[in-house]
Amino acid sequence: MCGRYTLKQPKAVLEEHFGVPIPETTRYNIAPSQTVPAITFDAVKMLKWGFVPAWSKEPKVSFANINARAETVAESNAYRASFRRRRCLMPADGFYEWSPGPPKQPFYFRLNGGGPFAFAGLWDRWEKGELLETCALITTEANAVVGPVHGRMPVILLKESYHAWLDPTATPDELNALLQPLPGELMVGFPVGLAVNRPSNDGPECVEPV
Repeated sequence: MCGRYTLKQPKAVLEEHFGVPIPETTRYNIAPSQTVPAITFDAVKMLKWGFVPAWSKEPKVSFANINARAETVAESNAYRASFRRRRCLMPADGFYEWSPGPPKQPFYFRLNGGGPFAFAGLWDRWEKGELLETCALITTEANAVVGPVHGRMPVILLKESYHAWLDPTATPDELNALLQPLPGELMVGFPVGLAVNRPSNDGPECVEPV
């Protein structure tokens, strides 16, 4: 499960990379239930991280719904409608996982060059009396870099795959082909200090190697 990530690139870098306006943000410790930027086929939205399906009886953001599994997302009651019609890119430039321990050790993972990328995401709109728009990122099996720390990792999309993921005409087979682990040779990971364990800590100390 991926429960923390970063988006610390300058606004100008993000806008050049994604080709759309991105809200001002410098985040070193994004946590579930917080509002995050997401790019849909035709808009840039601010969504709450923690998926609430449109058919849910209550607008309750659950930690259990921050991630959707690539292996079951197309058939899942919670996610299948959004998999067909409401996919998004969740801009990021790194994420954290914890070794099982004891003690649990946080690790930070990013691209070799440290640049931006996108998680493959899903979003939905709940509007039974109020409007709540939420999202989840999709996870897959870990690659050789993440695997020694955790068995799963987010689906990381690079720039050349953004259009294919958002394309409203994409077939399930085309979408599933994108839900693969990023090759390990494109990534680096290293242990960081315990500052990231507290969501209230949101500064450069979260990504400092130890």
